[in-house]
Amino acid sequence: MSELTALYKEYQLLCKKKSEIYFPDDYLSQIIKDEYKTRIIRETPLILTWDITNQCNLNCYFCSANSKNIHINTLNFEEQMKVCDQIIENKIPLVVIQGGEPFINKNLIKIIKKLTDNKVFTEVITNGTILPEVMKKDILELNKSFLRVKVSLDGSNPKINDEIRGHGSFYKSIDSVKWLVINNIYTRIQTVVTTQNIKDITSIYDLACKLKVNSFGFTPVLKVGRGKNLKNIPTFEE
Repeated sequence: MSELTALYKEYQLLCKKKSEIYFPDDYLSQIIKDEYKTRIIRETPLILTWDITNQCNLNCYFCSANSKNIHINTLNFEEQMKVCDQIIENKIPLVVIQGGEPFINKNLIKIIKKLTDNKVFTEVITNGTILPEVMKKDILELNKSFLRVKVSLDGSNPKINDEIRGHGSFYKSIDSVKWLVINNIYTRIQTVVTTQNIKDITSIYDLACKLKVNSFGFTPVLKVGRGKNLKNIPTFEE
């Protein structure tokens, strides 16, 4: 990982100079620029998305993974560690861990630790409703410089969010966001735009600012999984 380590040091200097933290966009841009200058063609991806489980405690009607709250066979711990080794050996700078709900996987913290200890930026996409108390201590011991947690939130209040994600999900997600922010873990709020919340986006953004998260973003409903045949998807004009 010597080349990536050198580039990461440059990235740290950039962050220090600007007195900000860019995760991980500027880092990836820096790698791309370096490869362009040297005319080296990359043989491995910059980003790897890992669907670590398809099990989820929620049942969002637009879920692109078609996740359900049932146990589905996944890789065992040894196999998961082999995947981590392959990621490290292939010098993949960013891994996005999603599901289902990643925190259902009992090996999640060990996987994150393995990756972040080897300077692999790791982003975990979660609904934020089941951040286990038993995991919180372990999360605090991770290499935070290489960790981002993206929490899904689809409304600025329980009425809108819970209609989409399920009763009680709003306050659970907010509690998780508050805990992550207080403990200086890079946190992003991500919203899936639907006809139910399209007029609430600016209010969700205001809430994100109030919660002092590091970033905010939104995505359209993907036309796969349970979103494949949906009709109530906002149009481009909306």
